[in-house]
Amino acid sequence: MAHAWFENEVLLPGIRQEGFWMNCFLDEIVVEHTDIEKLLDRLLKFRHPPTERFSAILTQLKGVLNAHFLKEEEALFPLTEERLSPQALQRLSAEMNRRQSEARRFSTGN
Repeated sequence: MAHAWFENEVLLPGIRQEGFWMNCFLDEIVVEHTDIEKLLDRLLKFRHPPTERFSAILTQLKGVLNAHFLKEEEALFPLTEERLSPQALQRLSAEMNRRQSEARRFSTGN
């Protein structure tokens, strides 16, 4: 959850601010964060030992996460480094570092 919050609140707006040309791609990343959150919420509602339904949701979550992280690592991050100027990357890095503690608080619910 902290991963999605951090990217949605800090990284993606920072990329958009710099005129990054792939807004539909960035929108897709946000939708995937929402999908992941919904799947996690569904898993957390199970109170009994794992069932077939639980296993199916877990398998779906694993697939979404794997595809999402691969997309970020092999497309989003390299494209960001390639397309943003060194100054824009430095600004984005500074903002990410500045707000890192917020992500930690978000992940612990504090």
